[in-house]
Amino acid sequence: MAHGRHGTDPPRDRTAAIEAAGTAIGHESNAMHTTNALLYAETPNNTLVGFADVGYLSDPHKERSQTGYVFTIGNTTISWRSTKQTLVATSSNHAEIIVLHEAIRECIWLRSIIKHIRGTNRLNPTTDRHTCIYEDNAACIEQMKLGYIKGDNTKHISPKFFYNQQQTFLNIQVNQVSYKENAADLFTKSLPKSTFEKHVKSIGMRRLSSLFEQCSHQGEYHLNEVGWSVVLFFSYD
Repeated sequence: MAHGRHGTDPPRDRTAAIEAAGTAIGHESNAMHTTNALLYAETPNNTLVGFADVGYLSDPHKERSQTGYVFTIGNTTISWRSTKQTLVATSSNHAEIIVLHEAIRECIWLRSIIKHIRGTNRLNPTTDRHTCIYEDNAACIEQMKLGYIKGDNTKHISPKFFYNQQQTFLNIQVNQVSYKENAADLFTKSLPKSTFEKHVKSIGMRRLSSLFEQCSHQGEYHLNEVGWSVVLFFSYD
């Protein structure tokens, strides 16, 4: 209303403020279409699931492979890692075994945290069930099940990387999954756009613009009222 009194000849400071506000709104609108968020829905699915993969010799100059794993609860990510291995893997199988070793260590910690949180809140335990870690290398999975057997193919791999006995004791299973369904590929290699978008969705990441469109269609403007919570934001082109 104050600005309406100066409609025929608005002061420059007021005009500049309005233009700045319009620019900010435009930037916010553009950000909504490029910003993604990990969203946690109200769902009875509280199963911990892991995916592990490796980018063999992703750094050919230093002969290092890329470790990648991700863990989800309710189809939304709670833990992930993408890092260059410190050891020089002598084969893709060796690199995969190192990845599984790291993923299982993370799984042990996550299970202990979940057990503590649910116990202190007097919720039913979920760690009495097996946790599945999915891997797409069948030879690696079979070797992990057999355990460390010294031979020409394993003499260069440290026995500490084999968790076959510990897996049974800790309720952790390593199962095979098609490479097309392995969400950990996001963290180890470049992917075609369609595959990339498929895996992004599978780990619970959504465009903020599509989320707010959903809220608008339901006549709601608060994420908590439609059963969602935004936890972390990402941007990518």
